[in-house]
Amino acid sequence: MTYSAEAVANRFLELADSADHSLSNLKLQKLVYISQGLALGMTGSSLIHNHVHAWQYGPVFPKLYKKLRRYGSGKVCEKIESDDVVQPGTEADQIIKIVWEVYGDRSGSFLSTLTHEEDSPWSSAIEKEGVNAIIPLSDIESHYSELVRKAQQEYEEEAVPAASI
Repeated sequence: MTYSAEAVANRFLELADSADHSLSNLKLQKLVYISQGLALGMTGSSLIHNHVHAWQYGPVFPKLYKKLRRYGSGKVCEKIESDDVVQPGTEADQIIKIVWEVYGDRSGSFLSTLTHEEDSPWSSAIEKEGVNAIIPLSDIESHYSELVRKAQQEYEEEAVPAASI
């Protein structure tokens, strides 16, 4: 099942609220994008049915951005209007929670830098099609599959010495 970017953002807002954190439009956009990437990289399936675009300052879900722009760079104070909901305990929720655990304490600018790396899906889309291009899911999947593979390899390499004791 795929969700709207707004539904995924709302789940992050719930997690942030329970951890007494605040989220800006920038940070929320990046967390939602990373969730899409992780879902594609781990499962090969899309989490979000909205297209992500390569805007000048990074990957953005335009419909989500329009609903959040009234906050400027300030705190998003309330849930976003959405036709769907990510239910706690689902596979989608598990992916969102992984992203939250890894990146929830990071700043929006850190996440922005992370999603702007050279050879990232965002930079490739800008190079090929220019600003406002849709970032192909296949590029996101390829990029995040490689990140997941590297993380698994590092985990296995760290676990081997402990297992041999």
